[in-house]
Amino acid sequence: MKTLIRLIVVACFGGAAIAQQPNQPPTPSPEQQKMQLWVGEWVYEGESPTTFLGPGERFKGRLTVRSIPNGLGFETVFNEQSPSGETQSVEVDMYDPVTKSYPYISVSSDGSFEQGSLTASGSVATWEGTTTVNGKRYQERGTNAVAPDGMSHTNHGELSVDGKTWVPWFTYKATKVQDNEKSAVEATVRGFEQAVQDYDFDKCYSLLTPQTEWIGATPSQPGPAPVSKGLEELRQYQEAKVKITNRPYNFNVQIHGDVAWATLIVDVTMTFDNDTARAFVHAGSNEREWTVPYAESEVLLKTPQGWRIVMGHSSPMGPKE
Repeated sequence: MKTLIRLIVVACFGGAAIAQQPNQPPTPSPEQQKMQLWVGEWVYEGESPTTFLGPGERFKGRLTVRSIPNGLGFETVFNEQSPSGETQSVEVDMYDPVTKSYPYISVSSDGSFEQGSLTASGSVATWEGTTTVNGKRYQERGTNAVAPDGMSHTNHGELSVDGKTWVPWFTYKATKVQDNEKSAVEATVRGFEQAVQDYDFDKCYSLLTPQTEWIGATPSQPGPAPVSKGLEELRQYQEAKVKITNRPYNFNVQIHGDVAWATLIVDVTMTFDNDTARAFVHAGSNEREWTVPYAESEVLLKTPQGWRIVMGHSSPMGPKE
């Protein structure tokens, strides 16, 4: 088995397939990962026109979107203020592989509740369902679009009594609450994941220190090992034309002075669509792709050039698929 096969964000299954383990928790599908665009803390402002629900007004609030549990669903908590009072709402979204949509249900402190489903296309979610207000049920629909930089999103909603005639319900724009240092740490980790995926070795080295080590890269080398050795071995994957796709999510960043600790999950997919690549990873003749989720933690140091990775550890969370 090659040393440092995992290489921080690269799952190498070469010759030593991860044993099938019972009762392993499922991991987020690509469809569930789409919803990561909305995860985070947001502040928002908007307005609602006069409708059959009541007079129009401006409102503002704060919302928190987090993944639950293990990234298989999402919870949104709203805290909103308007001239008519303060309300709190909780919404839960999930993915239904049968309908290929995202069912949702929401309940508010004013007694109203909503349920329906949405579909996601890129950074735009289109939703429709029903809302029950003061004992009466109405139909609802709308769109929620995330800006290209991921730092804002705009939500538009409409209401209907009969499903034929629709009136504007609300519009708001939300801006992501930024913690500059935490954002910079996450950007370094994401940049490294992308650089490994792209076989961009210069970029990889630029996000490390000369002393960077990785712990537990393989069973045969469980202790710290120089990451530079692993990066050199990564070149063999490039030469064998093995395609790597890294999908990082569920970030948690803690900072103490000039030292940061980041934990995350990385779904690593290796694609081998030629005989050379299959031979290199010891895949069967009919195999084309493996995916394994990894739990990962990294220690970073703040330098004059920015945050740099100085230590890391990764462990597989389940068998290859």
